[in-house]
Amino acid sequence: MLCEQLSTGLGNALVDTGSQVSLIKESSLTRGSRIRRDISSIQGITGNSMQIRGQIELKIGETSLHNFLVMDKLPMNYDLLIGQDWLEKFGYDFQIPSLGITLPAYSETIVRIPTQEKGN
Repeated sequence: MLCEQLSTGLGNALVDTGSQVSLIKESSLTRGSRIRRDISSIQGITGNSMQIRGQIELKIGETSLHNFLVMDKLPMNYDLLIGQDWLEKFGYDFQIPSLGITLPAYSETIVRIPTQEKGN
């Protein structure tokens, strides 16, 4: 993802449709980034509590702004985690044209996909 506030200007992002919020790793931000230091925590998928370092509003593209929660670290060395809040705000959905499937943000859909083994 391209963003001026990332230390290299470009960051590796994980799109996580199961996450309700978007996250950023603090070490991926440029020095002097304006983080609102309102320390709190969120519950992860495993039920463990994860500490939030604060919040930051990132400028993505020319004019789009979005709030990210700032964390010490993210899974698998990603810089950003794009959650349902971001997907909903920017109107993204996931499409698999060859199967005629479109999954909008905040959806819970069971999709039958043909496989090479034992049916669907």
